[in-house]
Amino acid sequence: MFPFTENEKIFIRHLKQKYKEHYDNIQTIPYVKDKLYSISTVFVEGGMEYYTGSNWQKMNSYNEIAVIPPGTSKRSFILGGAGHGKSTLTLQYAYDWCNEVRNSFSSSFEIMILLRLRQLVGIQSVYTAIRRFILPKHSRLKEIDIKDIMENSSSVLLIFDGLDEYPQQDLSQNSDVTKILLSRIFPNFEVVVTSRYLPQHFSERIKRFRLTGFNEQARQRYIRRAITNEESKSQTIMQTLHKNPVTEYFCQVPLFFVMSAHMSHEDKEFSSLKTVTGFFKYMIKCFHMHMRNKLDDANVQHFFLYEKDHRELDLIAFRGLSGEQGRTVWTKEYLCERLGESFYQQYKRIGVLVEEDILEDDPTYHDSVKTQTQVSFCHKLFCEWYAAHYVTYVARSDTVNLQEFLKRVNQAGNQYMYRFACGINFEAAEKLIMYVKSKPDGNKFATLCLMEQEDKIESFLDIVKDLLSKKIELHKDINNFRQRFTLQLLETASRKNVSQNI
Repeated sequence: MFPFTENEKIFIRHLKQKYKEHYDNIQTIPYVKDKLYSISTVFVEGGMEYYTGSNWQKMNSYNEIAVIPPGTSKRSFILGGAGHGKSTLTLQYAYDWCNEVRNSFSSSFEIMILLRLRQLVGIQSVYTAIRRFILPKHSRLKEIDIKDIMENSSSVLLIFDGLDEYPQQDLSQNSDVTKILLSRIFPNFEVVVTSRYLPQHFSERIKRFRLTGFNEQARQRYIRRAITNEESKSQTIMQTLHKNPVTEYFCQVPLFFVMSAHMSHEDKEFSSLKTVTGFFKYMIKCFHMHMRNKLDDANVQHFFLYEKDHRELDLIAFRGLSGEQGRTVWTKEYLCERLGESFYQQYKRIGVLVEEDILEDDPTYHDSVKTQTQVSFCHKLFCEWYAAHYVTYVARSDTVNLQEFLKRVNQAGNQYMYRFACGINFEAAEKLIMYVKSKPDGNKFATLCLMEQEDKIESFLDIVKDLLSKKIELHKDINNFRQRFTLQLLETASRKNVSQNI
């Protein structure tokens, strides 16, 4: 045990209370609010690998992050695609720390700080972030107390979740997060960062890990732990998910698998899904349908209207991804003003939008404590889904220059926005695919976008045939943006049995 001061005891108690709120209230399906799970129930280890400097090697456990790869770097990046469980893993680390789980990487630290970077809009100080987003509003601890505790702690673990969603993407800015990542301050703190991709600013000395998704054994473990322990029911769910190659592909992605497993347990429509867009459209329909069935007839008409017409939400989502506003978190007041109270409440009730109350500023300078309700999409993929609708609307216009319109959208971090858009509207898809092809190595990504159109299989086969007729080079860094598309394309070709058609 560490010898703690009174302020340290209070601080640690506050941290554990906040983390417990998060890891004990996990919604596997956003619209099912009356059935919450603890991380200890739903967490199943998927594949995880570490980068040796020349290749990627499998790991036996997420706790091996402490010992491999060998080296002295205190900065570790955990990389993974959308829905691969990066945030869930951070909650497992929080659970381990709070409960002092033996042999856990996180439980060996005196202090553990977990911050969701998407929330840090306009916040430069890490102490301000901790005070506003973690500590309770009536805590007696001030920012100066937090600073003193952290500077005098024998060991601190900082976890920054979602660097790709950090509002200050320009890491040349002078925020504490940037200074910490670049080891300008707290060089001896252990820092773990999750992100969809690795920014260019970081040296080869950092430790790199990646999440590779669920294999068959992990899926079966999840079903037994979180859905049913009956072998016959478990097998029925797995058989439903294996009925076509598209749903089978989705199930490698933990987020998609979890939603699929829970929904397919009650619905048989999954076997007919053929595209990523179709899969997501079906999920959104389930969100609305679940809530619609609870309404009386007088309210159904408005519910249908908001389900079909979400243009303002589409615009807000796109601006959040494009850098025009540089955020994917908004105040409730702002969204209610833009969307209307009724629309906002509907999308909150179905689980697409989620709220969190945070301190407006440091209450020690005020007579009363003020809080602010922040709102975000339940997952960034949902932000990409609605942004894609706005993209299709704009792309259909003859007066819009797509090069100019999309120049601020990070293609590496928002590939599903493009894929969704191509599946939502075929007229817009033609222009978007031409735009994507104009980028370096764009043909490969364009082919993935093309696959969102179910009637384009012949075009897909032609492109894959051309790809396979040339030398394909796979470099050691799997997180290279272009290489990811090459691998995704080859995986898709394999699932479609392209070799039999070429």
